[in-house]
Amino acid sequence: MKNQKTSLLTQIVLRISIPLAILSTLFICLFLKIQIDSLNQRRGVETQWVVEQIAQTLNHQLQTTGAFNEDALKTKLASLSIRDLLNVNIMDFKNKFFLWDAQAFPWSKDDTLDSVQSLQLRTQGKRFYGKADRRHEWLVFYLPLENKERGGILIARVLFSLNNIHGALKDSRNILIGIILLIVGAGLLIGKTLSNLIIRPLRILREAAEEITQGHLGSHIQIDTGNEFESLAEIFNHMSDRLRAMRTQAKDSNPLTGLPGNMGIFEELQRRIHERQKFVFFHVDLNRFKVFNDHYGLAEGDKAIKMTAEVLKRAAKEKGSKDTFVGHQGGDDYVIITHPSHGKEVGEFICTAFDQEIVPALYPKSDLERGYVEKIDRRQFAETGEEKIVKFPLTSIAVAGVTNTKNDFADYYDCMEKAVKAKTLAKQTIESSYLIQE
Repeated sequence: MKNQKTSLLTQIVLRISIPLAILSTLFICLFLKIQIDSLNQRRGVETQWVVEQIAQTLNHQLQTTGAFNEDALKTKLASLSIRDLLNVNIMDFKNKFFLWDAQAFPWSKDDTLDSVQSLQLRTQGKRFYGKADRRHEWLVFYLPLENKERGGILIARVLFSLNNIHGALKDSRNILIGIILLIVGAGLLIGKTLSNLIIRPLRILREAAEEITQGHLGSHIQIDTGNEFESLAEIFNHMSDRLRAMRTQAKDSNPLTGLPGNMGIFEELQRRIHERQKFVFFHVDLNRFKVFNDHYGLAEGDKAIKMTAEVLKRAAKEKGSKDTFVGHQGGDDYVIITHPSHGKEVGEFICTAFDQEIVPALYPKSDLERGYVEKIDRRQFAETGEEKIVKFPLTSIAVAGVTNTKNDFADYYDCMEKAVKAKTLAKQTIESSYLIQE
């Protein structure tokens, strides 16, 4: 079964969401720690003030009445609007006697030890001793109180709840909600930005590629991102044009030589005329090719056509410019378009290569040494019925060029008409020759 593919957008969202979630968690934890520490520090100051008030109230009661008034103490504590106060216990330290009920928060051995420490600190001028009990999440203060009536020392234990994660979350709820919304909004904004920056161009490219697979060549796309995607779109458009041109050329190409045919020649020549390029247009033709074809057969004729095409391509590559064009109109008719500065070299190369390479390869040694072939003159035979043997010179090549270095061509047909006239002049000689008319 084929694995289901995950969309790029989903992958991007996941790759953004996971780091953002981790970052959010770390940030929230750090924020809560700072918040808890800040709250504890603030509560430490508040609780010390509360303990001072409790100490003053209890000492005042002991000094005035010699006893504790629980209702008066509760009224005093209520007026202070104290948060997180859990319990106030008072113990007769000497007789270990609880003046108030402490069942809800029982007195432990640690409380006894801490009470002793508070008494020791009192001798150093400190009125109370406090500590944080992490195990019970308490903030504990021990207040030594003088009990003249009983002649001993009383210890008041004041319990506050420590600020924990729940308290910090409660106090910071709005801030945390704002942070979470900010992070989520940032993630969505980044995802949307990346979607416009990456997903949209890729979708355009994919749809355009599907158009090409369906044979719709030459279509263009536009991506204005100012980055590699825009460059990729330009390359894609160029590729689309080239594919269309290649398809047109493939349909138009001569099946024997593979060279562009009449349509390709027309478009190339029209383009250069329209762009006002300077060029030499060669019309190439084989002299006495019909005689050769009739005498040696179609297979040898095809061989001559293909060998001539190879020479023309070599001339374009070795003597022409990089944009030299070679086309095949059909039969033994070819064209070459090149820059005027290369025209002479191209013409000379074609004539020399044809005489030195192609002609020796086409003719038997005997005909080659004689320099002609003997053949019945078909025209005379058709007219008079007389079988007259005629000596026909070996085939040669005529390379007739016209250029627009001085006068521009109006269009394809104007250029072709002048080239045909030039070819008539070039074919007046028996040997291979070339000429360029301005």
